[in-house]
Amino acid sequence: AAAVVDRHELQHQIDGPDLPTAGRVRQRFGRRGEDWRGRVNREFSSYIAQMTAADAEPHLGVVHLARLAIGETGRRVYPATALLVLEAMTGHAILEDDGRNVDRGELAQAISALSGMTPEAIREKAAATWAAEFGGRLPPITAVTVTP
Repeated sequence: AAAVVDRHELQHQIDGPDLPTAGRVRQRFGRRGEDWRGRVNREFSSYIAQMTAADAEPHLGVVHLARLAIGETGRRVYPATALLVLEAMTGHAILEDDGRNVDRGELAQAISALSGMTPEAIREKAAATWAAEFGGRLPPITAVTVTP
């Protein structure tokens, strides 16, 4: 689980302050405030990236997203972001009404679809989703061992 969190937090550092806004964030949350969209956009990038960590089980990322999304609407930042990631990675139309309502059937299908994938397939899908949403390749991460 630590590797998933590490990859998530590292992505925030890689993205920095000039992360472009993902097309899906603009499309689904276009009527929301700029600050709210910016927060969702940063988490969107990191939630997707965390599922690409080579040294982590990507199904943990799916479970984390499901935990945030189940029983929620798209009104708060973290649940809205989780719903958006699940939608982006599976193609299921989960969010309705500018992201304020959730199609529970589509949500269940999205979680099921990702849960049934192999770890490598989730990693590949996450990398492809990030590239499609942000218009470039997800930067690879290389572990470095530092000796004193």
